[in-house]
Amino acid sequence: MWHYIVASIFYTLVMFLTFSDSTRKSHWFFIVSILLNTCGTVIWFMLVKSLDDKEKILINSIYWDFMILVIGYCIPLMIFKFSFNYFQMVGLIFIILGFILLKGFHSH
Repeated sequence: MWHYIVASIFYTLVMFLTFSDSTRKSHWFFIVSILLNTCGTVIWFMLVKSLDDKEKILINSIYWDFMILVIGYCIPLMIFKFSFNYFQMVGLIFIILGFILLKGFHSH
């Protein structure tokens, strides 16, 4: 469980940096964003290494992707008051459908 908490902090910080005009235009934005995303990815690999079967890895990959999806869309929508146009909404629907089709229906 700690993997999700720590990684969500890293990914949330990246979203705040990304949608803040002043930080996005700063000289350190690129390096800090890469470092935070790398830390989140390393935590994913630590989680996978700790799991002992492929079914658990698949289930956790669904949770992980859902966590990133929620962070990536909720922060811009709720905090930065971003609104989608028609094409962005269609894209979001395709992401959700793909998420359900590819991860929701798997064979054992």
